[in-house]
Amino acid sequence: MITQALASGAETTFRPPIWWLGIGLLLLAALTALTMYLFRNKGSKRFRALALTVVVALGVPVMMLDRIVVSRTGIEETGGIVATRGFHYADVEYIHVTTRPGARARTVTVWEVHYKPDSALGLASAGRVEDIHIGTLWGVNSDTIMGLLKASGVQFR
Repeated sequence: MITQALASGAETTFRPPIWWLGIGLLLLAALTALTMYLFRNKGSKRFRALALTVVVALGVPVMMLDRIVVSRTGIEETGGIVATRGFHYADVEYIHVTTRPGARARTVTVWEVHYKPDSALGLASAGRVEDIHIGTLWGVNSDTIMGLLKASGVQFR
């Protein structure tokens, strides 16, 4: 496992390991050097390199804010500046793990969360299916997360 799993009582929290930050900082240093080199050599690609450097500079610290919390009552994923997503086990009828076509001819893993017809979330959520496209942190810890959810009574089909 390449993530930190912190178990405290009734919940387990998954976070990126600190060495992910080191890799991000090395990538940022390399992109900064490339950008400086391209700005000295008046090429047309220098602004692309600058844009990529800015994206990495903003993305590396935000990546370290990612976390997944598995508790007795539900699962919640917080991803940096992205909104929180997750579900309460009592509202779920079952989960189906599948793959779908993704960008650049890849397949992505998707958790189809099938809600109960009498879901406590209200009529808008009753009986609906929510697709959760899992990210790297969730994917790396998927087997452990599935085990914790199964232990809490969530069914997988």
